[in-house]
Amino acid sequence: MFDLALLAENRITNKLAREFFGTDSSEVIKKLFQRAPLVRKGNNKGAYYKHVDLIKYL
Repeated sequence: MFDLALLAENRITNKLAREFFGTDSSEVIKKLFQRAPLVRKGNNKGAYYKHVDLIKYL
């Protein structure tokens, strides 16, 4: 997730993660988000995630 956060300027959406990891399953990405050190911002369709190690830089 760290690499994706760097590429996406620390703004990861479910759709972006599915494209990056090459999966159609939003459930798989949801589980990855839960296990990674990410902070959720926003609600519902407008939600995105930020990697905690990059928050102070990006």
